[in-house]
Amino acid sequence: MITITLKNADEIQKAFREYPEKSAKEFNAAIRQSLITIQTLATMKAPRDQGHLYSEWDLQMGFMRGSLAPKMPYAPFIEFGTAPHWAPIASLIPWAKRHGISPYAVQASIAKKGTKAQPFFIPAVEESLDKITDYFKVALAKIPPLNKNI
Repeated sequence: MITITLKNADEIQKAFREYPEKSAKEFNAAIRQSLITIQTLATMKAPRDQGHLYSEWDLQMGFMRGSLAPKMPYAPFIEFGTAPHWAPIASLIPWAKRHGISPYAVQASIAKKGTKAQPFFIPAVEESLDKITDYFKVALAKIPPLNKNI
């Protein structure tokens, strides 16, 4: 799990204590905008084969929180790569056929070398941090009387 900590967290907490209804509305909007920004960048960076990894996301919103994750269970293996292991041949056959490669050769390669990481999510988060900070600055500015430079 990736957690983003904002530089102006103290001011955000103060605004929420003083103006809970107004600040919650503004901060929830900033959270949603942040997640959509990350999703957009991650979608552009995700490797493409059949399109599931970059097109299927789980975006959840709650009260003053949100989460975003690719729906595909193999996403972490793409993001971080894998150590050498014997992959089940049945899971390799469709990919190998689409790419004109023997599934047994793919299996042997993974057993010897593992799979190379193809980061797409963490780089998207890192590239989004300045925008996310801006979203929360805008949210803070909309909560009177905290209209000050932060």
